Amino acid sequence: MRLTDASPEALVDAKHPDAHDNSYGLEGGLCVEQDGQRWLFVAEVFGEPKVVRTRLALWQASVGEPDAWTRVATLREGSGDYTGNDPLASIWAPIPVYDASLDRWSLFFVAYRAAPDTESLARRNFHGRIHRMLSEVPGRAGIAGPYTDHGVVLEPGEASDWWEGVQGVDSFYPWPHGEGWLAFYGSNSHHFPWEGKSRPTTRWYGCGLAAAESLAGPWQRLSEWNPVLLNSRFIENPLVFRLREDVWVVLYDSSNQLLSYAWSVDGLHWSKEITVDWDGKRPAWLGWLRTPLSLFPEADGTWTIYVTAFNARRLEPNLDPEYHYGFGSLGRLSVRIEIDEAAVAAAKNYFGAGSRD
Repeated sequence: MRLTDASPEALVDAKHPDAHDNSYGLEGGLCVEQDGQRWLFVAEVFGEPKVVRTRLALWQASVGEPDAWTRVATLREGSGDYTGNDPLASIWAPIPVYDASLDRWSLFFVAYRAAPDTESLARRNFHGRIHRMLSEVPGRAGIAGPYTDHGVVLEPGEASDWWEGVQGVDSFYPWPHGEGWLAFYGSNSHHFPWEGKSRPTTRWYGCGLAAAESLAGPWQRLSEWNPVLLNSRFIENPLVFRLREDVWVVLYDSSNQLLSYAWSVDGLHWSKEITVDWDGKRPAWLGWLRTPLSLFPEADGTWTIYVTAFNARRLEPNLDPEYHYGFGSLGRLSVRIEIDEAAVAAAKNYFGAGSRD
């Protein structure tokens, strides 16, 4: 994957007329194409308490004018409760998936309880659970909703893996696999994230695999595969795209200020992290890279990756809870992808022989 271009300006920032009541910007979600339109499902961090007062929003741009975005609707709003009592206090990471068996769109999102942090426990967003909503309008045309909540499909509890922490489940991305579905889900490995405001180096955000026969579940963690060690420090909001029958790619936020990805020939065995150099193309508006949102093939052979990024650059690469430096803006990156056929053949041969490494 090689970067070829980036939007010279942010496509959505604090100056956008549809962001007039949004204090801190956009982060996390997915952009999909349907009926000649690009639909962006994204979390908006719009008020106080910071990173608690959130809502799920829908934005739209035409395929013919892909840099011109308009806000369409608020799909759901968290309560903003800061007492730790409301399981829907803070909501994030909306992921739309078309369910052909139901002829409807599912919309997954993570919902947290929220309370002030203590000296030894992170509670700003904790006990995350994955909800599934269904569009009330049947067919692919129902992508804009409205959506109705159909309950929780994955949550922390006795079935949690050893590496999952107080944050609970922080993201969920399902994709069709064989006769059923696989999903990446995220969490962290450290129950007591920091003393005061300095987080220990042992803190790790990671991801694991879960499987189900249908999108409605029940979803089972694939504990024998987990965690999936794409890197050893930070993996959040992974999105999986199928490039062809035998090649998948996962994009994610790795907090390293480089576009990061890994690839697979079967959806179970994943490569280590690969990063994309900026090659002098990093635009001024992109202060701190956050979440990838898409991977669209274009007519000229490039691929479009919409991303969110804070428009202010941190002075230090820390993970302090006041991590929203500036406004979370939306922008576009363009890449070219070349598949190493020898590497694909070697991986298929290696893992086809039964290797679990």
